[in-house]
Amino acid sequence: AYVDSVAEGLRIELERSLQSRRFSLALHHADRLWQLDPNGSIEDQSIRAVNSKIAEEVADLESALRRPLSQHATSSEIVHRVRILMQLDRNVEAVRLLVLLAQDPRFQPISLDYLGLCFQRLGRYQESLNAYQAAVTHWASQPTDARQQSSIASAWKGVGFAARRLNQRGLEEHAYRRLVDISPTASNSPNALQLFQLRLR
Repeated sequence: AYVDSVAEGLRIELERSLQSRRFSLALHHADRLWQLDPNGSIEDQSIRAVNSKIAEEVADLESALRRPLSQHATSSEIVHRVRILMQLDRNVEAVRLLVLLAQDPRFQPISLDYLGLCFQRLGRYQESLNAYQAAVTHWASQPTDARQQSSIASAWKGVGFAARRLNQRGLEEHAYRRLVDISPTASNSPNALQLFQLRLR
């Protein structure tokens, strides 16, 4: 029963890691799951096959990182390198590139969102909050369109998460209310907001 419980927890973590494209972390979960349940399956595939595919993906990403980044790399090339680092959970290295990119004339607004996420993964929540708030400020100044709405919603989610970790309940609730205003989807519904408010009490 204990092994089954641990294996089920690992399946959930593995699926989450794959959904967020954290392949290095997914490989860690897949290795442990394979050891616990070698004949098991996930998403209609054997754990062994899933493990093998993830290992190949990680190997390809690591191979891409071994190719040096040119000193004259474009912002798109830098962002691509950052994505690879994040997929391998090499978040400290990603932060170094993102900090440089944020101060560079080649600045891309996605770098603020990525910076917030990297700091979040590193448990550096105040820095994560700062980055996501900078993203909110940037996108609030842009013309309203689908990209702007999606980006500012993502930034407010990051603000809310960081505020919760920092026990800043007022800011967390404000972030969630702004998110519901911008993106009133099922996951951001009034019922979810009521549950959120109950948690604050």
